[in-house]
Amino acid sequence: MKVRNVVVNKKQIEIIVDILVSKIDQYYDREQTVIIIVVEPRAKRFSSDLLKKLPEKFGVCPVVSKKTISDVELDMHNVPSLTGRNVLVVDAICESGKTISKILKELDNRSPSMVDVCVLIDKYKSRTEAVPLRFVGARVDEDGDLVGYGVDSNGEGRDFPFIFVVDN
Repeated sequence: MKVRNVVVNKKQIEIIVDILVSKIDQYYDREQTVIIIVVEPRAKRFSSDLLKKLPEKFGVCPVVSKKTISDVELDMHNVPSLTGRNVLVVDAICESGKTISKILKELDNRSPSMVDVCVLIDKYKSRTEAVPLRFVGARVDEDGDLVGYGVDSNGEGRDFPFIFVVDN
């Protein structure tokens, strides 16, 4: 794995998480329970850091995403009834938008009251599908794979405390 450059360092991630926690907490009413749908495995670390700082009204539910050559496969068997509930989808990186788009379509069939999306990184130049991102930590226009802070490339790099670009 060849590191090209660090895009978001550890301190920047901490600041971004604090800012997102503040925005998310202010956005939702104090009485509302919010179900957080986590795109695992890549958003597990990011969502964990968010949840440590969010009030207890936020519950978490993992969704496992597996990319195949032609599509995104989702495992949503752990998702409870969402009818009339507020949902926040959390992903580490929004690149093409395919994963988030597919999750939003699936959630729409479950009749939630409202669905919003939070991402640590919006890799907007790679977007092939329009997705509504309510909370964005940073926008990045780098080519190449982003790795670190829970996100891997071919099983490598997930444990780094920062996000960097690797050459393909």
